[in-house]
Amino acid sequence: MTITQVNGFVPQPGMMGSVNHYAFISGGIEYFTRWWRGTSSPPVSHSLTASSSSCCVEANADGVDEDNLSVYNDAAYALYWRTPWFWTPEIGDELAAEARRFIGFKYDFGLIAADALNYDVIGHLINGLTGDALDRFLTRLADSPRLMICDKLCVVVMQNVCRKLGIPLKGSLLLPARECNPQMLFCDDELYQPGAILVA
Repeated sequence: MTITQVNGFVPQPGMMGSVNHYAFISGGIEYFTRWWRGTSSPPVSHSLTASSSSCCVEANADGVDEDNLSVYNDAAYALYWRTPWFWTPEIGDELAAEARRFIGFKYDFGLIAADALNYDVIGHLINGLTGDALDRFLTRLADSPRLMICDKLCVVVMQNVCRKLGIPLKGSLLLPARECNPQMLFCDDELYQPGAILVA
């Protein structure tokens, strides 16, 4: 993956953001999802959807909100943007509108716990031996359609817009959204136009 650093980059609605946050919980997520990190990819622990040039829709512990991107104007964060392969300005507006439909949903702590079990060393080994059967079982058990985590929200938004517009799904979008994670989503080059942008 080629990453271009751009000072003051302004995202367009529908672009997908990935965040590396130098904090304990984020470090844990990055550790558990390291299996999906390519040799040239930075670690990320959070996913979001641009809803305008200055705002995003994201799922945090307090639920799904539309937040100002200025919160990421801090040295503790590295914010990367990728553009879905099917993106146009009109489809970007569709993605932003679809993301806003989930504002107010609560956070899915159960799905996070399932991911932690799936992604530790033993869980990763079992999934490797069983073709991800453990992942499918635990995430299906924990998942709720009225609860969200960050990457699930981004995947559901892209899946719903693609289905609405008749765009074929590919890459991680072929999986149930509950089975994705921030690192998988960020590193899946099938989902995006080439390269990523690091906001400087």
